[in-house]
Amino acid sequence: MSAEPSINVSPDATPPAPTTPPEAGPARPAISGVFGVLIIAQLLVLGLGCVVGVLYVAGPPQPGLTRQEVVAQMTGDPTFVIFALCATQAAVALALWKGPRAFETIPAGGMATRLGWSDEPIQWLDVLVVLAGTLACSPLVMVPLRLVRGPPTGALATFGKAATETSAAQFAVLVLVGAVGAGLLEELLFRGFTQRRLVERWGVGRGVVVTSMIFAIWHLDFEQGLYAFAVGLWLGFAAARTGSTVTVALAHVTNNLWSFVGHRLLDSQPDEVEPLAIPIGGVVLAASAWALWRLTAVRSSRRTLPG
Repeated sequence: MSAEPSINVSPDATPPAPTTPPEAGPARPAISGVFGVLIIAQLLVLGLGCVVGVLYVAGPPQPGLTRQEVVAQMTGDPTFVIFALCATQAAVALALWKGPRAFETIPAGGMATRLGWSDEPIQWLDVLVVLAGTLACSPLVMVPLRLVRGPPTGALATFGKAATETSAAQFAVLVLVGAVGAGLLEELLFRGFTQRRLVERWGVGRGVVVTSMIFAIWHLDFEQGLYAFAVGLWLGFAAARTGSTVTVALAHVTNNLWSFVGHRLLDSQPDEVEPLAIPIGGVVLAASAWALWRLTAVRSSRRTLPG
């Protein structure tokens, strides 16, 4: 039998230090709940829209009209447009009310915290700067579209017609639902609920772009969707810089209000202006971005000062 080899261990040898796994960074939040709420909201919008359409078609018989003619008549009726807008905003409000709690754990501050709806004093200068940039998006998108495609079509034409042909009472409802309701609820759903979570997951750049793309697709209309994408990028940047959904919601509401009032008072598209508006819009948007960046940077530095 051969002797087992001996192993010499020095008494001064230090055992190797146990290896510790590297510290894991903060867990990125799940975003499945965001898309769950968006899908529910879109299904509710389509469902309630179909109900309004069926009720409209179920009215007095209209013999001799094709389906396309009935649809054209329906979308050209200001009463239908108002009811459709009411159904859309009701669907978004219902989705925001019930949806998040089914998919997410609401933070201690409640839904206001989750949506970025702060009770801090409104920074009105921020609102004015964001509004200026929002208004500047219109000539940058709509004027080239008018030059290439001619008069507006689809949803933009429908809303313009409704704004000019409604009675005073109907116009008041149109403004309440289409300007105040849409501006507020869309910002809560997109810049508040959706973008805040996507930014936490992917960072500001990707979160803002993806939210803007979803916002554009949401409108289900080429021209309105293209405009919504541009406005979404700007409002997304503004929401990320200010950390406030209130600021962008006020700017969105005012922008929509100007659109409806401009149609009614001017009896034309307020974006139908000379091509010179394109570079003017670009300058205004760039100046607004710079001003908002400076305002938020100064405010942030003041908060970090000692004392």
